[in-house]
Amino acid sequence: MGLFLATLIALCMQDVEAGDEVFCALLPEDESISFASDGDSLLQRARGQKTTLHDGSHRIESSKTFIPPAARGLAKSGGSAMLNVTTFAQTSLHKSCSEIRDTTTLFYHVHIPKTGGTTVANLLLADICDPFADHVTPATWTDQCNRTCDMGLSDNEFSCFPGRFEEEHNALAVDMERAEGLKATLGAQKIIYVTTLRSGSDRVISQWNHEVTFDVWLPPAGIPKFSNESLQLYITAGPHTTIEGRQAGFSQSNNLQVAQLTSKKSRGTQDDPVTRADLKQAKKMLMAEDWIIGFTQCMDKVQEKVREHAIALHGSCEPKVIPHEDHRVLLESKVWTFNRETLDLLARQSSLDNKLFAWAWNLAKAQANPRFAATC
Repeated sequence: MGLFLATLIALCMQDVEAGDEVFCALLPEDESISFASDGDSLLQRARGQKTTLHDGSHRIESSKTFIPPAARGLAKSGGSAMLNVTTFAQTSLHKSCSEIRDTTTLFYHVHIPKTGGTTVANLLLADICDPFADHVTPATWTDQCNRTCDMGLSDNEFSCFPGRFEEEHNALAVDMERAEGLKATLGAQKIIYVTTLRSGSDRVISQWNHEVTFDVWLPPAGIPKFSNESLQLYITAGPHTTIEGRQAGFSQSNNLQVAQLTSKKSRGTQDDPVTRADLKQAKKMLMAEDWIIGFTQCMDKVQEKVREHAIALHGSCEPKVIPHEDHRVLLESKVWTFNRETLDLLARQSSLDNKLFAWAWNLAKAQANPRFAATC
C-alpha cells in the first residue's frame, strides 16, 4: 500500500511547501479513512509538519488538514489501518474546499451583448477561478483578459486565453470551435458553456440605449436621441447619422440571441434574416452539450448555479457578493417614455428572441432541466 500512500500524498501536496497553511476537504472529527500505516516519514517530509504514529494509524497535526475529495475516495476503498484526521485550527471548520486547481472542466462564457455578460464573467472569476477568497474585486471592461484563473479553467471576458478579445461576441460556432481547441490543448475532460438570456425587447432597448449614449448610432438631426421615433428608426433600420452604422441586418440585431446561437451573426447582412427555423435551431443548440443557462434579471440565481459546479469541484465554500446592475430597474426607468406604438413594434421586430426567452424561462421555472438557473 506504499504506492497508494504516495498517490495520496501526491494528490495532497502538489504546489505546497513546508509551513504553508492549506485547507481541503475537512473531515468530521470522528471520521476516518483507511489505507496502509506505512509512510509517516513521507508525510512529514512532504508537509513539514508533526506526524506521529498513533495506535497503528497516522495522526496528522497541523493548522489545517489537507485531504482532497479525490484522495478521500481512493482512501475509503483500500487499505487496512485507519487515518484519523484531526485539526487544531479554530477557524474555517465549516468549510470543505480542495485547494488543488481543477483542470478537468473548462467553463466557457458565451457572451451575448447586453445580457449581463460582464456580471457573468465576474461570477466565473469569483466561484470558479478564486473559490476560496472571501471577497473578489469585480472586474470592469478595462480589465479585459487581465485576470488569472488560479483554481480552475475558464475562458471569459476577464480571465481568458490568447485570442479571446477578438472573439468576445462571436457566433456560437466560432465559440465552440475555440472551446474545443482549448479543451484539447489544456487536457480538460469536458466543456461547460455559460450564458444568460434576456427578453428580446429588453435587450434591444438596452443595446439602443448603449449605442445612442456612446454615439455609435444616432437618429437624424432634429430627432431627440432618446425618443420614441429614435427607437423606431433603430429597430427598423431607418435613417441615421453615425460613422459605424449597425453591424448587422436589423432582423439579426433585433433577434441577436437567436442569430448568435445559430451562428447567423457571423454573416450579418440584411439579406439573411432570422427565421422560425433559426429559433428552433437555437433551442436545439441550448439543449445540446453541457450548459449553464441563466437570465439577466436573475443574476443571484445564476451565481447559485455557478456555485453548484464550484462546490462539486472544490467543496463547500462561502458565497461572495458580486455587485450587479438591477437590469429591471434600469429598463423601467426608460420604458415609461415609450408609447404603445413603439412597444408593439418592438415586440414584433424582436419576436423570435422573445420566444426563445419565454421558452427557456418556462423550462427553468418548471425545473425541467438542471442546465437552467432558477427564475426570480
